[in-house]
Amino acid sequence: MKLKLYILFILLPSMGTIFTQNGPFNTKAEYAEVSMNASIDKSKHIDIASEKIHVIAEISKSNPYLNQGFVLEHKMYVSPDISINNWKEIGSLKFTNFWSQDIAEKPFKIHEGKYKGKPYRYVILKRTVLYPQKTGELTIEPLTLNISTTVPTKERDAFGRFVTEKIDITVASENKIVDVKPLPLEGKPNNFTGAVGTFDFTVKTDKNPLHTSEIFQISVTVKGNGNLPLFNLPNPNVSNKLKVSQLESADEIRSDLTGVNGLKKNVYILKVITHNEKYTIAPITFNYFNPKTERYESKTSDEYVIEVTSNGKQEIRGKINKKNKNH
Repeated sequence: MKLKLYILFILLPSMGTIFTQNGPFNTKAEYAEVSMNASIDKSKHIDIASEKIHVIAEISKSNPYLNQGFVLEHKMYVSPDISINNWKEIGSLKFTNFWSQDIAEKPFKIHEGKYKGKPYRYVILKRTVLYPQKTGELTIEPLTLNISTTVPTKERDAFGRFVTEKIDITVASENKIVDVKPLPLEGKPNNFTGAVGTFDFTVKTDKNPLHTSEIFQISVTVKGNGNLPLFNLPNPNVSNKLKVSQLESADEIRSDLTGVNGLKKNVYILKVITHNEKYTIAPITFNYFNPKTERYESKTSDEYVIEVTSNGKQEIRGKINKKNKNH
């Protein structure tokens, strides 16, 4: 009786592939065969993979002011002679003593770069905007990944080709330290509420003139770049004879590589409940700390006068006694 020997082998393309939820991540690979040899010492290949895959954390500012935003970026560098099949974040990355907001990312893009002087390919895993809520040295914890990878071995198959081994490894970024500066006491306004950034400030009314019993709106808006979600807008100073019937928020805030941008807006709906009088909406001052100039700045709105006549007609006259106190 003759025995037949069958050899099973799998041929992979000469390009290693990282499969992600957003598509493949291709890396050059000199080895394509998959090893079925149980005698291979996996610990050696775990060490090899750990030397060829790196998770790096980078920060745009290492010495920000309290409540000054900066961007944290995590990258994964992969040597061209191994491939990655998948990865998964271990645990949930927490940012103790920071307000954080993830930046929406496009599908993974492969970049060419260098790591410690050697050619690598890398992907940007995630970007996060951070606003420190405490002064002093603060630690950003590492991002830890479980990575399924394929590494080359020194063994050959029956055809003389090098074989590869599939293994799982754990890779983490290093801790990052930021030294957060307190906001200066010199020049700090009494009614400062914690706004840090570069902003414009406006107060507007929506109707001119008004008719009897008609409601109108006053909008208070701060627009710019900074910690918009973390401070309150100043309230308009109105007479108690102007009835505030409703308050609405109309914020439009987004995060990108420059930080948090957009506008913070409160809309007040008012109604005049008496006539034959003039009602003044006094100027409103908004104070903030500008980290670019490293000083406190103020912007003040115009004064508005509402006049209600005996025949029931109303009008709003804007920019009366205009006071330009922006500085």
